[in-house]
Amino acid sequence: MVPTRPHLRTAGAVLLGWRTWVELRATDGSSLIHLVNLPIHEAGHLMFALFGDTMHILGGSLLQVIVPLAFLTYFVRARDAFAAGIAAWWFGQNILDVSIYMADAYVMQLPLLGGGTDGHDWNTLFDQWQVLEQTARYAEWTRGAGILAMLLALTWCALTSRVAPPATGAERAGDLEIVVD
Repeated sequence: MVPTRPHLRTAGAVLLGWRTWVELRATDGSSLIHLVNLPIHEAGHLMFALFGDTMHILGGSLLQVIVPLAFLTYFVRARDAFAAGIAAWWFGQNILDVSIYMADAYVMQLPLLGGGTDGHDWNTLFDQWQVLEQTARYAEWTRGAGILAMLLALTWCALTSRVAPPATGAERAGDLEIVVD
């Protein structure tokens, strides 16, 4: 039998609630989790470079959102509802992180990895799509989607924190009695 350790999951849900509050207040890309997301973002540029200039630029933000979705998919298939909630929260947090970068597209004040303002993904994309003047609107929509995803995931984690994950195959096999004739 898998130990449920509901107190650890409950503590995790409380910690996630606190982290949500911190993330919602960070509007300058200085979040601790941003440091985890940043290498994923940069790897996305390399991975999507094969698909043309637009995808090369967009690839950073795309991979930043795809990676948490991959974890979410894994945990849903593993039937670990709480872990799936954590991954869903990370997905929402990445959307929020992207919205901060989008919001900076017009003013370009965030520090970029290479320094300077050359290579600001969302400035380039919004300018290319001729919507640079509407940066604030798109960033707000994206921020709202990120907040909604984070709050739904946080609620899911709170609701599932007392539910044990399913036993793994090895743990189930340990409960079986083998009889040899």
